[in-house]
Amino acid sequence: MGMRENRRACVTASLALTIGFMGAFVGAASASTAGAAATGITVCKDAYEQNCTSNVPGYVGDVLKQVSPGLRDSISSIRNNGAQTICFYTDNNFEGRGVAVPPGGSLANLAGTYVGGSSMNDVISSWAPLGGPQPPPGSAC
Repeated sequence: MGMRENRRACVTASLALTIGFMGAFVGAASASTAGAAATGITVCKDAYEQNCTSNVPGYVGDVLKQVSPGLRDSISSIRNNGAQTICFYTDNNFEGRGVAVPPGGSLANLAGTYVGGSSMNDVISSWAPLGGPQPPPGSAC
């Protein structure tokens, strides 16, 4: 192999490594973006999906710290366009009374949703995906 052919082989190998690295980098960036993709969960300060915050995180142990201070204990309607049932709890860290919202479900007015004899309106502080069978909207978690 002559000097020119050897140099061409080195340039070709270098170019292939660079393209491979860039492809891996772009693939990793796409994967990390997909992980942070929209959740489909919308929480609203007012009934009938008014004054909403969309695509909130799927796991929220403290809405005050993780989403917005203005949403703590002031959520009046919920929509779940995500892929999992989400349980919304009255207390931080997934405790207290909970109401389930399955994929594609919504609760348009939490004032009319009762769990444990009390309304779920303006009391939600945390939420997380629920495992197991898919309960109907408004079911206790």
